[in-house]
Amino acid sequence: MTTPRISQSPPPKPPVRPRNWPPPAVPPPSRRTGRVPRRLPARRRPLVVDTLAAATGLGLGISLALGISAQTISALQAPGGVATALGRITGMLSGYAMVITVLLSARIPPLERALGQDRLIVWHRRLGPWGLYLLPAHAVLITVGYARAAKTGILAEIGSLLWTYPGILSATVGSACCWPPGSPPTGVRDAG
Repeated sequence: MTTPRISQSPPPKPPVRPRNWPPPAVPPPSRRTGRVPRRLPARRRPLVVDTLAAATGLGLGISLALGISAQTISALQAPGGVATALGRITGMLSGYAMVITVLLSARIPPLERALGQDRLIVWHRRLGPWGLYLLPAHAVLITVGYARAAKTGILAEIGSLLWTYPGILSATVGSACCWPPGSPPTGVRDAG
């Protein structure tokens, strides 16, 4: 008895596709090492960006150091001392944040060339509210601290600050004028 012979035909060939199509999401591994080659690093930021960021951080650190070093232990232990100290520090930080916010939108040529006006305005919009949030915190903390130190009520201290301290009335009016245009948007987005 003989067994029937089955024809041994080669397997069908896959359809021909263009080489490297579709392009791979990851580069193919190297034949020699079997590892995927590293991608080139992203383009580095310009040096002026890192320099200005470091200068801004240094300025913030100096502002905080000045605010903290101006406090004494006896002043902190006095009635209202901690609130007054925190009020002074928030005032310094608010002023510093407002200066940086203005500088971001001031169209300084080297800064604008390095970063572009669009990015500067985005940073301006992100940092802008912080100076405005710290401003009323400064006013409330100073008022509470002074009221505790004088052993009076908050409303009496507000009147005393507004009418007897030089510059407080104009600072209050100026702060009130900052809030409507500088307040963060409430769900309304601009077309930009």
